[in-house]
Amino acid sequence: MSVSAYIVIEFADPIAIRKHRSPDYPRTMSLDLSYCGFTLPGGALGLIDRYHLPRVSPPHALLDWSRRISEAEYLELVGPPDLDALAAKHRGLRFYLDWRKEPGHEDDYGQVGNVFALIEEFRYGNRALAYTLTVSDMG
Repeated sequence: MSVSAYIVIEFADPIAIRKHRSPDYPRTMSLDLSYCGFTLPGGALGLIDRYHLPRVSPPHALLDWSRRISEAEYLELVGPPDLDALAAKHRGLRFYLDWRKEPGHEDDYGQVGNVFALIEEFRYGNRALAYTLTVSDMG
């Protein structure tokens, strides 16, 4: 069974893409928590009970549970928009960051690049309007 958990953050302003901003750019950013090395209490499936996620998928479809979560819930799960604080909270993210310090891996961002982009949005002053937590069971 393949289960993933991700957060979609909706911002007040369009997000930067390759350091450029345009009114035509999207206002949402998705962060796959598992691929970024975030610690998930009870694993991805544990988030369903912990955050009281209702099932949102139709019958006979792949299973999805999702709801908007508060900023406090987001901060509890993910943490503040600070790389050192996030690395201290999430051992897997710290591993990815340390791995990037090894020779030959300096430019390999992978999913960690999304964490850098998220932090930059908050540093830029882009205000989050909503956070949606989704758990998907791919079967």
